[in-house]
Amino acid sequence: MTGILLLGFLIGMQHAFEADHVAAVSSMVTSGTSVRRAVHHGLAWGLGHSLILGAVTGLMIGFGLSVDEKWSAIFEFGVGILLVVLGARVLLRLWREGGAWRVHRHSDGKAHIHFVTAESERTEHAHRHGLPLGTISIGMVHGLAGSGSILMMTAVGLDTPSDAMLYVLLFGIGSMIGMGILSAIIALPLHWTGKSLKAGNFAIQGVIGLIAIMIGITIAAENANALM
Repeated sequence: MTGILLLGFLIGMQHAFEADHVAAVSSMVTSGTSVRRAVHHGLAWGLGHSLILGAVTGLMIGFGLSVDEKWSAIFEFGVGILLVVLGARVLLRLWREGGAWRVHRHSDGKAHIHFVTAESERTEHAHRHGLPLGTISIGMVHGLAGSGSILMMTAVGLDTPSDAMLYVLLFGIGSMIGMGILSAIIALPLHWTGKSLKAGNFAIQGVIGLIAIMIGITIAAENANALM
């Protein structure tokens, strides 16, 4: 049982690095340059993911319920739509900020070129406190889809309800740690380029938005039959 529980923790860490999770968290951390804030969002995503998995697993154990494959596909479709929205939001924000090369000339006559955006200091750099509820909600949506439902069925199949809930708890802790690490990895290049290479930062954010949209469309298309 100890080996099974440890496996749950490790699977939780690996679970955080699935493509749709990477795309979701990437699109959520693009607007800020703080690595600490990005990790905060990653942990919040993992918290929401863990809360819904624990709640549904508890209901499955307590009331003998099961997760139908059709519902899992419906939630997967929802995740796909959510990724499209997140990716589009990144691109829309970049479009609103704009970006252009500007010549900056010093008083001594020397000139150099800057890449500038119409970034709002109030919007992007305001200090935020408390839990990011939107990120927690996104994590909850992901928890109901795909491999989340497989985890719940695995947990229910363990010998005792306490073992099942402990398995889910360790899985959740693993996913939070994995998502925190992932968020830091994503935020570091954004942080570095945001200070010294604005054009590169702009490009990285645009690529993240496009990838999120493409992954979202793929997931939604693969699960569209569930809505028929």
